[in-house]
Amino acid sequence: MGREKELAHLHQLLQGNHQVAIAGMGGVGKTELALQYALKQREFYSGGICWCGVKSSDVGLQGDNHPYVAQSLNNLAELYKSQGSYSQAEPLLQEALDILQRQLGANHPHTITARENLAILHARLTSDIKSV
Repeated sequence: MGREKELAHLHQLLQGNHQVAIAGMGGVGKTELALQYALKQREFYSGGICWCGVKSSDVGLQGDNHPYVAQSLNNLAELYKSQGSYSQAEPLLQEALDILQRQLGANHPHTITARENLAILHARLTSDIKSV
């Protein structure tokens, strides 16, 4: 509906880079563009489409080391785990744990949860290997 050029360009960028940020002033239709793209192309992404919300106050403060990045990595890893893609989940959980340990400390509740999530995955991998 009037955004076909933008949707086609977005699709082209995502096919080449796999990550794209849609940025702009409030009210210009960023969310609507992303929603239109997700609905139009959902069959193209067999693993699903993940939505990450970011507040403007979060952007650029700590970059890849921000705890919200760790939370998003953990969420994506949980999606992979639910699909049985443990090898894709493991490095994401490890990276999330590393970020949280650096930023929040080893005894922070979020860090402890991330450590437990990784331990659960390792236990699942070990039990799968034993049963083979």
